[in-house]
Amino acid sequence: MYIGSRSGIAGNTTSSSNVRLSIDDLSVASGRLIRIATTGSLTIEPFGSSFTDYTPSTNTTVGFSTATGWSLNENAQTLTSLTIGKPLNTSNITLGSITTIAGPVNIYGGNININENINTTSGGTNGDILLKATSDITFAKAKTTSSSGGDMIFWSDADGNGAGDIFFEADQNTSYTNPVTISTGGGHLWLGGGSGTTTWNGLTVGNSYAVGNTARAVGGSFTHYNGIMIQATSINTSGG
Repeated sequence: MYIGSRSGIAGNTTSSSNVRLSIDDLSVASGRLIRIATTGSLTIEPFGSSFTDYTPSTNTTVGFSTATGWSLNENAQTLTSLTIGKPLNTSNITLGSITTIAGPVNIYGGNININENINTTSGGTNGDILLKATSDITFAKAKTTSSSGGDMIFWSDADGNGAGDIFFEADQNTSYTNPVTISTGGGHLWLGGGSGTTTWNGLTVGNSYAVGNTARAVGGSFTHYNGIMIQATSINTSGG
């Protein structure tokens, strides 16, 4: 199914339409794709507060990738904004396909798992990235999150219950090979937590810190509960 435009369809070869999908429950048949083909914005949000009926049991992981039936930037149309979830969403979110957006990315969830690259570099200073989780934020090893001057906010424990870390994976050896890369291209980078808000460098961020409550394997033989775990992670703000 194409949403927006489709090559070969007279009068509909391009689109700049904004797309909003309000869904609590969605099932995509095996081998089928929802193809988003527009240069506008895409919002995928629950009709209620969370994607509670998306999978057979509540608050299980909602995946966004070609494997789960989603394909963005079809028909050579690059989205200029992506929002998944809404501020009260507590369902877990996994981003499982390389995501290139010419503008901001906002993801709200319980646990947020970034299992592929996020790239907003073509959006310039409009390519801000907000990850806001009521629980943990996990970046898979060897993946890159990058922008060209966009600000990045990684906000865990957003419900303030003392359980929400930010974890940057790497290979579980003493050299921490295949680390995560974070590059803002001059934008600010904020990591923390809290159920309230404060202002930092003109940005609305959490009013507290990330809190480790999940057992994380580090270095192959150690277990940690740190609020923020950086394992040879490459972080470059280029002066941001």
